[in-house]
Amino acid sequence: MENDNQVIKITGLNKEYDNGRKAVKDLNLKIYNDQIFVLLGHNGAGKTTTISMLTGMLEPSSGNIEALGFNLKTDMEQVRERMGICPQHDTLYDELTVKEHLQLFGTFKGLNSTALDE
Repeated sequence: MENDNQVIKITGLNKEYDNGRKAVKDLNLKIYNDQIFVLLGHNGAGKTTTISMLTGMLEPSSGNIEALGFNLKTDMEQVRERMGICPQHDTLYDELTVKEHLQLFGTFKGLNSTALDE
């Protein structure tokens, strides 16, 4: 990374859904260590989509994200070992079953496949 104090670097990040809706358009952002960062915007501004791309829940249409010196496209496992998100409310996804939610959040917490099955 160009700056040792830089924790997250987002370059040209875009997310366009299959229906053509653009949720994030050309986002460039640098977040530094020992600073408080807040992502604000009106409903539909792309906040949740951006966070979802940062956590690997959604794949960007284009652009690059580096976090803690790792590229999210190739090093997501290492990023997840070091960085997480605490949402403001319980996050549940309409597309997932109860079992799939448990597996998802168990994976986030580092459970192995045996523990997930149990």
